[in-house]
Amino acid sequence: MVQILNAPPKPFSWSFSHVDNFETCGRKYYHQTVAKTVSDNTSYRDQGGAVHDFMAEALRGKPLPPHAKHWQRWIDEFNDGVVFPERKMAFTEKAEPCEYFDKKKKVWCRVVIDALKFRNYCAVIWDWKTGNIKINDDQLLLYALAVFINHPKVHDCDASFVFLKEDTGPTVPRNDCIYTAHITRKDTQDWWPDYLVRVRNLERAIRTNEFQPRSSGLCRKHCAVQSCEHYGQ
Repeated sequence: MVQILNAPPKPFSWSFSHVDNFETCGRKYYHQTVAKTVSDNTSYRDQGGAVHDFMAEALRGKPLPPHAKHWQRWIDEFNDGVVFPERKMAFTEKAEPCEYFDKKKKVWCRVVIDALKFRNYCAVIWDWKTGNIKINDDQLLLYALAVFINHPKVHDCDASFVFLKEDTGPTVPRNDCIYTAHITRKDTQDWWPDYLVRVRNLERAIRTNEFQPRSSGLCRKHCAVQSCEHYGQ
């Protein structure tokens, strides 16, 4: 008789989107990310992925598609030196730098920065946003933390969201489309303890397999978990 053994659980790892999606609704997070019984693929997400792809290629020198030519000003502004499109970074639970898919160290947190460059000891971080304006400093702080861990000589970051949907043409003021936070190492140190509690909440839910639903306006039209008691409400 062949004995079937359960595979050992994967080491816990996370990203900003994992924490954000879990806090939006634990039940939906479970079905999408843990059990993978539903997909979150939508035309909006597909469109956002396409935008990120061609903006990354534009930073590498490829022309933007015709419908996005008016965003060339962002490429020109950022592309004034050595830049790193879609820069992948990771670190361990002990805040040690590691490879994104490290074979020797246990990867704990992963981030993908849409556009990264360095000015002396300052990092410049841009994150492309294709939806409505929504400010979340946690995401920028996490990106800055990853940079500080992976680049010990960097002492501060200018981290920005670029809201491409707001930029419909050259007459739109630049400042209407971008939000920037100046982040120092002390800022990330002050922020980290409270955010770590939220990471631990996600870790606990995965360990105990307890994912509580959270009712919101998203339940009505933007959730594929039909088995949830809040579905469609």
